[in-house]
Amino acid sequence: MPNRNLSAKRIIGLPGDVVEIRDKTVMIDGHALVEPYVVHRDSRTWDSADGLPDVYRLRDQVKPVHITSDRFFILGDNRDESYDSRFFGPISRSDITGEVIGKH
Repeated sequence: MPNRNLSAKRIIGLPGDVVEIRDKTVMIDGHALVEPYVVHRDSRTWDSADGLPDVYRLRDQVKPVHITSDRFFILGDNRDESYDSRFFGPISRSDITGEVIGKH
């Protein structure tokens, strides 16, 4: 992972899962993930047009990613402003350094 000083992220994809994002909706193995905790501050949805910078294109659209063993797909709850696996890919188990405790 490029920066170890990231804010808390949620593990979304586990080894063996296929994660995809379509119009801001996270799909795990083809099924939409229900995420009542997610915040989208920008009502716009960017398509996957090749001419867009990654910061827009990958924010709302991610082609299917197969999560390999010992890797995890992480996303921040503030989706429109989070730097996470959409941009740097799945992380290794060794990059997971803590646990958030509390009811969400």
